[in-house]
Amino acid sequence: MITRYALFEGKVKDGHTEAFRKAVIERILPKWKQFPHATDVRISFAESRDEGAPELSMILAINYPDLEAVEEALASPVRAEARAATEAVLAEFFEGQNPPPRDVRQRIQAVMSSRVFGKPSFLAYGATA
Repeated sequence: MITRYALFEGKVKDGHTEAFRKAVIERILPKWKQFPHATDVRISFAESRDEGAPELSMILAINYPDLEAVEEALASPVRAEARAATEAVLAEFFEGQNPPPRDVRQRIQAVMSSRVFGKPSFLAYGATA
């Protein structure tokens, strides 16, 4: 099994946290659940963070049976739909330029983990957007 994580770094506009979370659940989550071969989709929203830690508003975790399934999901048309929905929500609820520059928009670090011989191992992909 491979888990692909996306870490959404950025600040939700003050007073819009609940609306942001509702938009993610209603407008983006259904797209993420449509990714081919996704066996589980989880979202975590940040409640607090340590001083000096990056502001991660949300973490997405999608499980796939193997790396081939991940690659197929990332090449699917659903990814473009999910990206468009994500960008719309971020533009609406994240602070900064509207829409923010591509390198700052999500600053998503996709990290994949798998179990190899019973021990966790990690495959890190660069920023995606």
